[in-house]
Amino acid sequence: MTHHKKHPIIWQLSILSIADNKSFVSGVILKSDPAIYHKNVGFIKSFINVATTYFIKPLANKTITIHANNQHFTTKTDQHGGFNTIINLKVEALVEITTPQTGPIPLKTIQNYPVRFLETQSAFDVISDIDDTIVSSHTANTFKRITTVSFVPPHKRKAIRFTQHFFRAIKNEGGKLYYVSKSESNLFGMLSYFIKYDSNFPQGILFLTPYINFFQLLFSKKPKDFKKDKIAFILQHSGSKKFILFGDDSQKDMEIYFDIANLFPKRILKIYIRQTKPTSKPKQTEMWKKLQTLKTPIAYFNDEMDIKKEISALKNM
Repeated sequence: MTHHKKHPIIWQLSILSIADNKSFVSGVILKSDPAIYHKNVGFIKSFINVATTYFIKPLANKTITIHANNQHFTTKTDQHGGFNTIINLKVEALVEITTPQTGPIPLKTIQNYPVRFLETQSAFDVISDIDDTIVSSHTANTFKRITTVSFVPPHKRKAIRFTQHFFRAIKNEGGKLYYVSKSESNLFGMLSYFIKYDSNFPQGILFLTPYINFFQLLFSKKPKDFKKDKIAFILQHSGSKKFILFGDDSQKDMEIYFDIANLFPKRILKIYIRQTKPTSKPKQTEMWKKLQTLKTPIAYFNDEMDIKKEISALKNM
């Protein structure tokens, strides 16, 4: 692994083509580079990889210039080192980012994950949660979730089989994947490695909550409406494209998807909720009944569901 001591590094960079020939450019810039995941990472190394991200400082509140298609766009990082901006052109190649502090030399990116995500001609795309929807994370059990995320290397994580095969089928139909999670950007390296190398999930843009330090991990609350706001943003900038929503019953997905389906009733083709336990808790049962009041079709799924039948039905909607 190479360290870039004289320059900050781009920890996460995404370029999303959106409606009206525009592009959404977002990312996170850090003052130094965390470790990179690879196949030989064991349990202890995995813990070190995750833990060190909470002690690396972001490049906070700094002006940056985005260079794309021979044009220049200036924006600023926030207190978490994050930035996001819409530029009035369709990016045709990878962008370069510079800062006044580092001069004309572009910042280096260390991600082993796609940067550009183009528009598709598919009839529908998918917006999905991550934890307990594509990968087993035990979010309902705080201790199990912390130990799983901290110590289990990406290649040892358990993929959710139905979601995995369903998303591959969607990709084969030309559809695009959006992964929207309340996991913090510190986990980008682990999550992107899991998607790209270990699980054979289609690679889609990742929307994660802000990069945080160790103190914020212990005491700060994440943005309450992060997922709903990001999903609404995707829909607002996707023309008339229809979407399928994928989530699970262990957190707030049912509530969020209920609100989204009410806000965009003609844009949500179907909602899939993964059943994480053999029996549902009263609150889950209550939310499921609430979802059933929607005009949008819904499905409580497990690994036994017939994928071919589901894809065929969606194409005929």
